[in-house]
Amino acid sequence: MQGEQDLKMIRILQAAHPGVLINNKIVEPNPQHVAAYKELVNQAPDLQGVSFIWHQLTCSEYEQQVKEKCINKKFDFIHMIQMLYCVEDIPNTIKFFHSCLGHQGKLLIIILSACGRSTGTACLQPTAATTSPPMASQLF
Repeated sequence: MQGEQDLKMIRILQAAHPGVLINNKIVEPNPQHVAAYKELVNQAPDLQGVSFIWHQLTCSEYEQQVKEKCINKKFDFIHMIQMLYCVEDIPNTIKFFHSCLGHQGKLLIIILSACGRSTGTACLQPTAATTSPPMASQLF
């Protein structure tokens, strides 16, 4: 099911940093995967302090949107689980997402063997505004 690994990471961050706000931006082109992830979120009673922003887009579409709108938001943590199988230009995709990281941001890429391949999700967790509590991913 889509979103399980994402929620595991969020729960680890919550346990390590209780009360810290987490803004989770999801980029996923597959509507069934988005729906499955949303269902997991709706069934999870332990996601207080976590916001979800859903973008049903490919990585290329997301990149184009960011560039066209001159969005310069930086992220503390970006993970790409099983999603590089879905892009045409892997080096430039990695370069783009790396450019979206804040000064001490982290990029996590997970690729499983072909037998475990599925389309994946790229989740972005933006840095907190100066008036907000620090985000969990800032504390890495």
